Amino acid sequence: MTKEIISDSTFYICFLDDINHPEGLRKIINSRKFKFVIGPVVEKEIENSPNYRFIEDDLSKVREKPLSFNYGEIVRPFLGINEIEKGEHEVIGIAIVYHLKGRDFILILDEDGPRRIIEKKLSGIKSKMTGTVGFIARCYCEYHIYTKDEAVNILERINNSKFRVHSLIVDKALNEIGGCNQ
Repeated sequence: MTKEIISDSTFYICFLDDINHPEGLRKIINSRKFKFVIGPVVEKEIENSPNYRFIEDDLSKVREKPLSFNYGEIVRPFLGINEIEKGEHEVIGIAIVYHLKGRDFILILDEDGPRRIIEKKLSGIKSKMTGTVGFIARCYCEYHIYTKDEAVNILERINNSKFRVHSLIVDKALNEIGGCNQ
C-alpha cells in the first residue's frame, strides 16, 4: 500500500536546487512507496526550478492531483487574506481534506509558521507532519529507500547548503540514522 506525500515546494527544491541532487529525490519517487499529492500552487513553484526536468517524467507516474479547489481558502481563518496563495497553506488545506477523508499521508513542512498552525490549531494532523530532514531519516530507517551512506550524504549536503534548517535538527536525524538497525 502506497502512502501519500503532501509537501510544500521546499522539500522538492531542497533536492533540486539547494543540494543539487535530483537523483536523491528520484530515488524516493521511484521507490513506488509513495504517491505525491501536488496542488497547483506547489506545482508552479517546483516547475520554476531549472532542475525540474530531471524528475518530471518520474514524478508524473506517481503523482496525484487533488480536486481542483483553492485549498488555501480552508486555512483563511488562521491567516491573512494574502497568505492563502502560498504553497505551504495549500498543502495544509489539502492535508485537512485528506485527514477528514481518513487518508493515510505524510505531511512534509519545513517553514515554522505553517508548522505552528498545525501544532496549535490542527492537532489531529500533527502526528502526520515531519520536515524534509526527518523524512530523509525515515527513508533510511523506516522505508529502506536509502542506504545509510546515502542518507548521511544527503543530510551532510543539506547541512552545507542554503537550505534553512538548524544544525541540531540535522544532528538529531544523523543520530536517528545511526541508531537504526537494518
